[in-house]
Amino acid sequence: VAPAPPSILSLSLLATTTTVFVAACKSTSIPSVELNDGVRMPVIALGTGGYDNDTAAGAVLTAFEAGMTHVHTAYDYYNLPGVGEGLSKAAERSEMFLTGMTS
Repeated sequence: VAPAPPSILSLSLLATTTTVFVAACKSTSIPSVELNDGVRMPVIALGTGGYDNDTAAGAVLTAFEAGMTHVHTAYDYYNLPGVGEGLSKAAERSEMFLTGMTS
């Protein structure tokens, strides 16, 4: 069952939260960890749970524009097409980290 569409209030809060998020990302360095292959992965990711496809696409693109390179998603969020759309517009694949959960 897909989640209910967001209300006007939640969309307004999302827009405000996104604005604050972008400002915070641009003004700070995101901590990272070194993986076994020497690549550094950010420890803070954009979570996409609760977003519909359109919102997920916009949030992913906004996050990458703000300097984030790590997105977390899951099949049960029902927004993988939107996450994929945002990722395809955001950056080269070699610049991204995509993590997810399995059930």
